Amino acid sequence: MKAKGTEDKTGITPLPSEYMRKRRPHLFSDTFASVESTLTKEVLSYHLSTMTSRNGETTFEHFARKLAEAELCPNLVPNTGPTGGGDAKVDTETYPVSVEVALRWYHGEQAAAKERWAFAISAKKAWTGKARSDVASIVGTKRDYKRIYFITNQPARAKTRADIEDSLSVKYSIPVRVLDLNWILEKVFDNGRLSLAVKALGLSSEYERQVPTPGPRDYERARDLQALDGQISDASRYSGTPHLLAEDCLEGALTARGLGKPRVEVDARFMQARRAAIASGSKALEFRVVYNWAWTVYFWFDDFLALSSLFGEALELIADNEDADIVEKLGNLWSLLRMSVAAEKVGPEFARLDERGNALRSRLQLIADIDARPNNALQARSALLFVELVDRRHDNPELGFDDIWRSFIKLIEDSRGLGTFPFEPVTDALTEFGAFIESSAYDDLVEHVADALAERRREGESAVVNVQRAEQKLEHGKPYEAIRWFGRTIDGLVKKEYEYELFKTLAGLAQAYDMAGLPWAARSSAMSVVSHQLGQNRTTNGSVSGISAAMVNALFTFEIQLGRVPQAVAFHMLEMNIRYSCARDDEERTEVNKYRYSNAMKLGALILNTPAEALRELERLHDCLHHLDLTEAGFTTLFLLGQWDVLRDEKWILSETSEDKVETIMLDIWAQGEAARVAPTAMINAGDRSSLTCRVIGAELVFDAVSKMTSISIAEALLGVVESFVATSLNAKVLPACERLVIRIDPVPTHVGPPVLEFVEEGGITVGRIAHEENFGTASKASLIAFRTFCRDAIAHIIGRMVIMPDETHLQTLEKENVFGRALLFSNVPMMTENIFGDHAPLRMTDHDRPEFKTYPLLREQPWKPQGKVEAPTPPRFGDGEPPPGMFDEDKMTHRDYGVLSPIDIPKWNAARWNGSVFITAPPEYNMFPILGLAFADRQAALAIFEGFHSRYGEMDAKGAIRVAIIRGVSRKKPHSYAVSVGPSLDLGRGGPGTVFAYVARYNRMYPSNSDNLDRFLTEYHRLGTAQLAPFHLPTFQDAPAPLGRQITLKEIVVRQAWQIGENDPDISSLDEDVDPYIPDGIKDAPVLRAIEKLKRLRQNSQR
Repeated sequence: MKAKGTEDKTGITPLPSEYMRKRRPHLFSDTFASVESTLTKEVLSYHLSTMTSRNGETTFEHFARKLAEAELCPNLVPNTGPTGGGDAKVDTETYPVSVEVALRWYHGEQAAAKERWAFAISAKKAWTGKARSDVASIVGTKRDYKRIYFITNQPARAKTRADIEDSLSVKYSIPVRVLDLNWILEKVFDNGRLSLAVKALGLSSEYERQVPTPGPRDYERARDLQALDGQISDASRYSGTPHLLAEDCLEGALTARGLGKPRVEVDARFMQARRAAIASGSKALEFRVVYNWAWTVYFWFDDFLALSSLFGEALELIADNEDADIVEKLGNLWSLLRMSVAAEKVGPEFARLDERGNALRSRLQLIADIDARPNNALQARSALLFVELVDRRHDNPELGFDDIWRSFIKLIEDSRGLGTFPFEPVTDALTEFGAFIESSAYDDLVEHVADALAERRREGESAVVNVQRAEQKLEHGKPYEAIRWFGRTIDGLVKKEYEYELFKTLAGLAQAYDMAGLPWAARSSAMSVVSHQLGQNRTTNGSVSGISAAMVNALFTFEIQLGRVPQAVAFHMLEMNIRYSCARDDEERTEVNKYRYSNAMKLGALILNTPAEALRELERLHDCLHHLDLTEAGFTTLFLLGQWDVLRDEKWILSETSEDKVETIMLDIWAQGEAARVAPTAMINAGDRSSLTCRVIGAELVFDAVSKMTSISIAEALLGVVESFVATSLNAKVLPACERLVIRIDPVPTHVGPPVLEFVEEGGITVGRIAHEENFGTASKASLIAFRTFCRDAIAHIIGRMVIMPDETHLQTLEKENVFGRALLFSNVPMMTENIFGDHAPLRMTDHDRPEFKTYPLLREQPWKPQGKVEAPTPPRFGDGEPPPGMFDEDKMTHRDYGVLSPIDIPKWNAARWNGSVFITAPPEYNMFPILGLAFADRQAALAIFEGFHSRYGEMDAKGAIRVAIIRGVSRKKPHSYAVSVGPSLDLGRGGPGTVFAYVARYNRMYPSNSDNLDRFLTEYHRLGTAQLAPFHLPTFQDAPAPLGRQITLKEIVVRQAWQIGENDPDISSLDEDVDPYIPDGIKDAPVLRAIEKLKRLRQNSQR
């Protein structure tokens, strides 16, 4: 069936412009033509006053009645008799109207509805006599007229008119009004009755003209176009940002098209936009211009030859392009070109269908074969199928389309799991074929489309609801709950049609992770947004204007918190590039400078934390920072280097300013950095190896990586994954299994495939090792999936060695929160890093060095330390009773506030099975250190424990990191009983007030029949002031303990009585809640009683 429309010479119906106007009317001009009269007052006055000489009495009578209806009363009945009033004696009169009808009048007088008025109309020049005779005739009818009007086409002197009105009104006792030429001209011109006059008087159309009146859309477009033209004509506006000029020119061309401007103007504007795009150096931006131009010449101007020419030019522009989003647009133009040839609008030779078709199909097939970008490849497959549909329709329609519909079904199935595939545009295009397709294969396709679409929308809309709740949690200052809610949304939003909501989720997650003290997870979330936006903008318009400057600023902030100066500077440069490229006037550039200054001050605060051994790395940094638009940060480098003369010469400080005053300024900058959570140590240049750390339930995870981007990006990925995984586990009874875990990352020349993680023992300490390819990357779909699998497995191994999960309930909670999805979805940091930085990822500030930069030697003899502001760690205090309400509220704590104190490697101690204590002493004359032996059932595990002690603390624990306590009297029934506890020193806590430490210790209770061995040991310990801790092998209690060597000398042993242990004492774990401890006579309300009650409550709670 053909649609109705205009048919041209070749029989195309409707024309493209008609078709598009019907389908997309909002894209076309909504200006409409109104009629405007050119009749002047002088012309109308002359025309009216001379009507009698032209025998125009009837015409004037008609005009006068119409004007009276408009100005005096709508309810006039025309006279049907001869000219001059005829038998009725009136030219017109009112007829009665109900009150209800009169109420709806918006002009005229209400009195006319219920009164009878008479009108006499005359075109005679001697109007005064005619007025008297007509009024006399009207009165003679005795019809009880309440008012009489006499309308004349002649001008009347005011006095003459008034005299006649007064005399006739008095004579007949009826109000009489004379309406002359002056009244007519006033009403016509002042009250907008020109069109009435022209029509009623039968004037020529030369007194009317068509005037375009813009509709609401065109009103906005005209205003926008004027503003755009003003911006484009400003030569200084686009300095350094040529792509913005091209974008504004293109917007101007599209706006002119929408306004219905002439073809010559629209073409000229597209040419202007193309020249600007070429000047910007972006082929992607030039393609946008040419594509829109081709679309315009076809659907707005029905120019088929121009379409063919522009198609060829667009095809050349994408010759090397690998982005399906761009290349598939040529498929749209291909359909139009094929129709143009089929309709004989364009000759086959001119269209070059074979050559161009092969080029388009080859380019799409090449993209479809790139498995490193599965979403992009599937989109290219979709475009190929649409091209095949078009070709089949024109070349071999007799073959049908069922095979193509089945290919689309396969494509729909393959799209599952590929979130950023543009599903809805594809399905929208497919469903439109239903208007003229009858096929069971097509029916199957529609069913698959409907099912897949329903599933995607159900998942997406459910996720949107969760996002709203997550944002509310974030607004209420509950980052952990926000993370839980955001985590549930991730999988449902990884869809092209929910891209905006996904970006909101990732931005919200970044903020929540940051509030929770998880900078690596925050960084990964923000990186995923910026990476995607940057890649998208590079392919569509070649600019950075579509990238979120706020997200890039967040990345700068995260790097400041991590202490990485090169990475922070790199994100600062990107942020300034974005902000300055979008700033279009001085006011906006001033706002951008505020962001620049803020970044510079934060970076300066971080640089103040440069360690003493790295100060010489600052010697060439001052000029570098100035070059990078971070001048204020350069000020701090001169201060740390002791370059007082340069500070004064460059006017950073006045000559009379004292060094103490400058110190105060620096302390203020440093304090501002502390408030912004600037890292305590600045990394200026990466050495041969880099150390990247995070906290996992208080335990420290350290990646020791070769300073190459491949190794570091693997570390960054795993840090983000691990932080995300444990984000919501602070108050879930998850316990740290160790104090510190180190994982080394190295490229291995012989390694092939994804990275591999293994754990080995080095000196009794468990160390992780990750091996990866020299040029590791995720350049293919297979390698991307393999890296994700590696990250998933690494989570299990790392978390399994660092924390102890409480029970199945917690694992179910983690599953509900979708922690694996939350952690793994954006784990591909290596690819994101490459998308953002290319091959020049930042590692060292020396990469920015230039020959012209000056060297400022280190002159300080002593490194500067902000000692006046540092609060010394406070010793631990054990309170009484339950902790205050809210003390451990997770919303008030961050992962930064948690630490672990422990020399205990829990897996090794579990394997070793501590089962006894051994005391060895020698006679006093030998002065031999007494030995406290720890007996273990497993020999190798015992040796590994003490190998670890030696690796961490040496042969002598000089700092007292290991706390050994002997608690006597743990059983009232067995007074010689005691317990030995091995744990961390409570005096070595890291962090300031408010830090929460997990205290991990092991204990063993002994119930000897006497205390002789213990007493001898303690006597020698007190005499010599020290003792040694040593491992012994005791496989069974029938065996004699065998010494294993590897003893370590202790700084101190704590000896105390069990009855002194309170309910919040770390030695409470040495007690048995079912055994009453020994309490000396006379001791009332011993602290241990409350401790025992607490242990019983804890056991009851754990059994619920």
